[in-house]
Amino acid sequence: MLWKIRPMAKADESFIYSSWLKSFRDAPAVSGVSNTVYFKCHHDLVEAILNDPSVSTHIACAPDDDSQIFGYIVGSVGVCHWVYVKHPLRTVGIAKELMALIKPSVHTTKARPSTLIGNSVYNPYEQWKYYK
Repeated sequence: MLWKIRPMAKADESFIYSSWLKSFRDAPAVSGVSNTVYFKCHHDLVEAILNDPSVSTHIACAPDDDSQIFGYIVGSVGVCHWVYVKHPLRTVGIAKELMALIKPSVHTTKARPSTLIGNSVYNPYEQWKYYK
């Protein structure tokens, strides 16, 4: 086995915040947002998502070392809030295995092929409910 999947531990939080914030920073959706605003507001959004009891986070890591994280998924039934895999490991099937943990929703809609993985659809609008 090249990796194992486990639930998120408290020790994983800094990696999740760092990788999520850095990897989404260049997304077109936030292209005009200053770094100060982006990092504050998106950190708050990620925090709210991670603290939602209906959301689960699964970690792909080395089979013999839980601290060696390869990737993770944050989501709930049919909703992928974020999936991340380290660059050198992006072609070995980790994201596909993580996405299989998010069961498809009857409410998913069509998406561009780049946003469709398996039967689940990345829906960034699902995250906005966390902003008050």
